Amino acid sequence: MKIIKKIIIFLALFFSTVFGFGGRPPPPPPFISGRAEGNLHIPPLFLSESDTNKVTILAGLSYFTASSIDGNIKVEGTNTIQTGKNNLHWNIPQTNLNLGIDLKAWRNFSFFTEFRISQIKNEIAVSGFNFGLGMFVNIKGNYNVRFDLGLNYESMNFDSFWQENDSTLQNRSIDDGYVNPFISLTINTSFKEWIINPFVQFSYSNQTLFSKKMVGFKPDEVYSDIELFIITPGITYRMNKTILIIIGAAAYQIPSGIENLSNETTLSAFVQINFLL
Repeated sequence: MKIIKKIIIFLALFFSTVFGFGGRPPPPPPFISGRAEGNLHIPPLFLSESDTNKVTILAGLSYFTASSIDGNIKVEGTNTIQTGKNNLHWNIPQTNLNLGIDLKAWRNFSFFTEFRISQIKNEIAVSGFNFGLGMFVNIKGNYNVRFDLGLNYESMNFDSFWQENDSTLQNRSIDDGYVNPFISLTINTSFKEWIINPFVQFSYSNQTLFSKKMVGFKPDEVYSDIELFIITPGITYRMNKTILIIIGAAAYQIPSGIENLSNETTLSAFVQINFLL
């Protein structure tokens, strides 16, 4: 009986060494800190009008009052080691050019896309885009409600530091783009006899700061996501039948994903022209 037990133990050790490489892979190294560079999600703004235009083309310029956000993030898939007050510094491009188009497919539905041009890492390039489906309704002709459901792509550069087994720091640069869902609800008026008409938009979205495959570790992926809630009020001025000028401001709240924020609310202002064709 003892011989059988020894054989079983020997075989178990042999196969665990040959096929399991000595056991379970180690967990990913703990996250120390990171420096991000990329945009906060900017939701598209296609206002519903009482007109029967089939195509809306927009061009807008937005400006963030803050150039960076500091705080503490949690990294899924590994632990974090706190070495200072904050473990995240996020540089935000302050000026962004937005170009988009909205195509009515049916009476109350449309497809839209929007591209964003920003300066990231000293280069001016397309930094992100939105695309999705819009659903809208006119109430008594001059009160309009629009619901947008879509996906948002954002380019993000994340320079991170991790603690290795010998307590040394290892730098990992993650330069990638991420797709996340968003929803928006926009309410506006369109009285032709009014000089200006008000609007307000409520938007919610997820955004990924970074995601990285960790070869040889278990779990083999680490990532950090945040949630954004955005309120955007403003006014519109109808120059003529085909041109609508929009002026507004957006207030960004991050309800989860970043703690100890340097700015509880991040603000941006924008001006936009909608061409109604």
